[in-house]
Amino acid sequence: MVIAPLGAVLPHVQAGKLRGLATTGPARAAVLPDVPTIREAGFASVELTDWFGLFVPAATPAALVDKLHACVRDALQTAHVREGLAKLAYEPGGELPNAYADRVRAEYERWGPVVKLSGFKPEQ
Repeated sequence: MVIAPLGAVLPHVQAGKLRGLATTGPARAAVLPDVPTIREAGFASVELTDWFGLFVPAATPAALVDKLHACVRDALQTAHVREGLAKLAYEPGGELPNAYADRVRAEYERWGPVVKLSGFKPEQ
């Protein structure tokens, strides 16, 4: 059994070498519509999603943050980028910078205690 990013195991599931039991996102994966979510499988409190984003220094001017956001949003709308992300089983988001900051804070609050309990120390 493994819990891994969908893009890493998708080719194996599609080839019949692995069987998808459940996905961990809030909704069924578009690339595996017949595989239930882990919530549907009876584990209501489990939800894990992969996400990527850009970070800039805290003092970055708002106008530059807005420009970067617009460039990324535009790139996420191109067929080339969307096709590349789809091959990895990712769906483009493009949250507004404030919503992204809220997501990062929520993830930190959710997973921070788990990391502290684990005793994990980042390498310098």
